[in-house]
Amino acid sequence: MQTGTTVSAIGLTLLASVLVWFGLWWRQRNLPTNPRSLITTVLIAGLLCRLAYVFLTPIFYAPDEQSHFNYIKHLAEKKSFPVQTSKLGDESNDWENNQPPLYYLVAAPIFSATQAVLHNQISTIVVIRLLSVSLWLLNAWLAIVSLRRMGIKDCFVQVFAVAMVCLLPTYTFVSSAINNDNLLATIGGGLLCLLTQRERSIKSALLLGLLLGFGLLTKQSAVIF
Repeated sequence: MQTGTTVSAIGLTLLASVLVWFGLWWRQRNLPTNPRSLITTVLIAGLLCRLAYVFLTPIFYAPDEQSHFNYIKHLAEKKSFPVQTSKLGDESNDWENNQPPLYYLVAAPIFSATQAVLHNQISTIVVIRLLSVSLWLLNAWLAIVSLRRMGIKDCFVQVFAVAMVCLLPTYTFVSSAINNDNLLATIGGGLLCLLTQRERSIKSALLLGLLLGFGLLTKQSAVIF
């Protein structure tokens, strides 16, 4: 069952890729190249691929997804932070309980609201996966704003940068699953966007500090920022 669903997801992703390349080929033959239209095409392709993964990836098939989900569930139901009691790979699936809490605090109200309306765990998982897609959309917008602020006019650089955010295979899959890396990536995009501002101010400095703090409350690897 899971194998068949995974094959379907991969097939749809490949089909989306073929359609995108065919559309670009047709557009190049018939219409002049326009960076904005190419970026729009890349965004649509990235969104379609992620939606395919959201709805067709078997439940808890993504790496560590069940452990991340259990953290969110514990916060929403018990109103307290969980404690890691086992090692990586144990059946308890609690090895993400040592993570900083921000991502899980954001997802917990979504868990509670979805459970209250739909009363179905599978639907709740899908909705939280859609939160990840929303974080990617925000990150893609931040990338476009950063390019505009840096004054980059080269068509290739613009499209390549947006394509990296939209179509990088690993990020495409991760940003379709329940994972705190998604919030961290978007915070990183926000930091880059703030750093591309031409004017420095106390406000921008405070926002940088706030985002850095949010990053450290999301994942320990944010120390690299």
